[in-house]
Amino acid sequence: QTWGKRCDVIKFFIDPAEEGEEFPKYFEVEGAPPIEMVQVPLVRKNDKMKKDKVYRAKSCSSNGQKIACRHIWEKVWRSWVYIADNDLDKADFFFKIDDDSFVFIEFLKLYFEQHDWDPEIPRYFGQVSKLSPVPFVNGAIVGLSRAALRMVAVKYKNMPREYGPRENFAHHRCVDRDGASQEITEAICLNEIGVQATPLVDQHGYSMISLFRLSDSLFLRKRYGTRSWYWYKKPKTVICCSDTPIAVHWYKRPSDLLKIESYLYNPEDLTIDKELYSRALYDALKENPGAKRKAVISDVSLIPVFAYASEIEYLFRVKENLRTLGVVAHPPPDAFPDRPENT
Repeated sequence: QTWGKRCDVIKFFIDPAEEGEEFPKYFEVEGAPPIEMVQVPLVRKNDKMKKDKVYRAKSCSSNGQKIACRHIWEKVWRSWVYIADNDLDKADFFFKIDDDSFVFIEFLKLYFEQHDWDPEIPRYFGQVSKLSPVPFVNGAIVGLSRAALRMVAVKYKNMPREYGPRENFAHHRCVDRDGASQEITEAICLNEIGVQATPLVDQHGYSMISLFRLSDSLFLRKRYGTRSWYWYKKPKTVICCSDTPIAVHWYKRPSDLLKIESYLYNPEDLTIDKELYSRALYDALKENPGAKRKAVISDVSLIPVFAYASEIEYLFRVKENLRTLGVVAHPPPDAFPDRPENT
């Protein structure tokens, strides 16, 4: 219903059905072709999440403590192997995308075109962190070129398998073991075949992937002495967010994704334009810029008026770039009768 319909190919990868469960082969979407749902043949069990990071049961253990079984790494590498075995000829670049991410396919393709990326050159790319000895791509959106996927799938098929409490095995290896970190282990495996993580930034050095909600990401700046994982070994010049973003992340509610879709892609939805030209917004900025109001996209939290205005201005710039690409129609001249001629 949102960004997925603009992909050339999209598939959902899900845990295998448990006893008494039955999943259809395809996910039906009104007005769109059915989407294949691939049940990943997991050996390990994932505990079901009741809501974000809250689990119904904790079936695994670490150092004698009960913890939730989250074998995301096994699910991811087996998904990559499935794609390599079944879909390698269907696309040039492939992505693992979290379900709370919104992806701008047009800007992604524009980036490949502008940088003349060849899918037969091994590449692993996204928002890069240097928290481990091997830099890794954060899980919001992880990209592989066709060549990289072809190479690493062989690695995944042949890497060691280790089962049991995580304290029984050494960490920081290319291995399928209980409790392995998906992001770090993935980077280690790719590094062993000579493929390093590449950060996606625009021509101005702005990050093209927002790991957090826009109302937060737009104000991320590196402070002296910070110990934040986000800024670890990252230069202060790399800030968010590019006006041609590839993805925004941490929108947990489907209604937020639908809101982004409507605000930016529906030519009849002029909410962002009207708010940008609203006299009331600028009166609020002048009178009390620190006053709280709901964020533009995710309205579950309150943010200052100045942050709200920045989010509006940013979304307007993104929408104007989509209009420039011909993705979204420009509004009619009489849509904003109160707008100054030279605005």
